[in-house]
Amino acid sequence: MSADDMHSPGLLDRLVSKVKYFDRYLIKGKNAPAEGALPSSNKELCETLSKQGYVILKSFIPQEKLDYLVKGQQERLENLEFSMPEIAQKLIDPSKDQDLIDNVFFEGKKQLIARGLTFDRGDVTSLEQAVEDFGPSTLKCFIPPKDKAYFDLWLMPEILSLVEEYLGLRPYLLEAYTRRNYPAPFKVMNHCWHRDTNHDFHLVKVFFFLSDCELDTGPHEYVANSHRDFSLSGQRYYSSEQVDQWSSEKGHEKVLSVVPAGTVVIEDTRGLHRANIPKSKYRDLGYAVFSPVMLQNRKKMDYYQVSPEVYAKLSPMQKSYIPNLNWNS
Repeated sequence: MSADDMHSPGLLDRLVSKVKYFDRYLIKGKNAPAEGALPSSNKELCETLSKQGYVILKSFIPQEKLDYLVKGQQERLENLEFSMPEIAQKLIDPSKDQDLIDNVFFEGKKQLIARGLTFDRGDVTSLEQAVEDFGPSTLKCFIPPKDKAYFDLWLMPEILSLVEEYLGLRPYLLEAYTRRNYPAPFKVMNHCWHRDTNHDFHLVKVFFFLSDCELDTGPHEYVANSHRDFSLSGQRYYSSEQVDQWSSEKGHEKVLSVVPAGTVVIEDTRGLHRANIPKSKYRDLGYAVFSPVMLQNRKKMDYYQVSPEVYAKLSPMQKSYIPNLNWNS
């Protein structure tokens, strides 16, 4: 769906959705756990999510599990397991690359490679060298396919139940990854205000904060209620001035996720949001993207992998969130 098409669902939209994703409606709530792990009932949290567009669960991840995830994140980065090629901000020259800067580097990787603005595996010898020589704003790692601890959190049944209650169906886990964001001189796509257009009506993103997030480490920012108000839409990105004026006129609060490590934020990212650039240190975040997919498209989803051994140990509910291609390949 394009930004021009964004709107709140009407009766016809809902009927079409029930036809497109009939099987995902049928299994909603199946094999769900008893409530109890969340700080409030699913109904209360769902009402908050429906009204505001987000729910913040502070210090939600148990400390022992958080310590394990933080250690794993650091080890994978030090083992150079992050995605490459990646944009090298230190190679950007405003006198030559202003067109890319103005377009927040929306161009595909092929063009950026052709312009000599990326680094790849043959260019790096260590995490420290990659950061020092190339100045990436983001390093992305897919969650490890053989580590069940990640899938137990990304597919925590209590969170899944809330996602289902909000969406009205059982979606798929379409994306599962972590990011480390560093200070950077130039904005890159998600640093700008935008709306996610992965799906017209059924979309939830869950953020797992693996580090403390302060004002100087680039807090995530969201405009409350903007998931239901699309009077500011139709653009790929929006300026701070546009969003400031619009949110002020509409009375929509801008919410900064200044939160401790272990916090989980559940968000309808069709609403306006952005990732602020860290001014110092870095920010580590995990991401889970949930949305339904039509039957004929389910063989095309391979944004992460699950080993058959880990898949076999997941609960029936967790398994139903993972497309076949992601584990049976």
